[in-house]
Amino acid sequence: MKSIKEVEQNIIKITSKIHQEFPELSDFIKEMPENNSEEEALNLENLEEYYFSLLELLNQYRKSRKISS
Repeated sequence: MKSIKEVEQNIIKITSKIHQEFPELSDFIKEMPENNSEEEALNLENLEEYYFSLLELLNQYRKSRKISS
């Protein structure tokens, strides 16, 4: 299982990639969930869901534009 810190770093990487390589998608990026929950497992789950939503956004865009990774 990844730590909250690792997932946050992954979110930063993919968000930076979207902003740099696909700025037209920037408007579709939701704000990162806040890290104010007392329960770390719930927090981790929310962050992972957010990361996977960013990954899906990027993958769907690439697929629609036939852009390779």
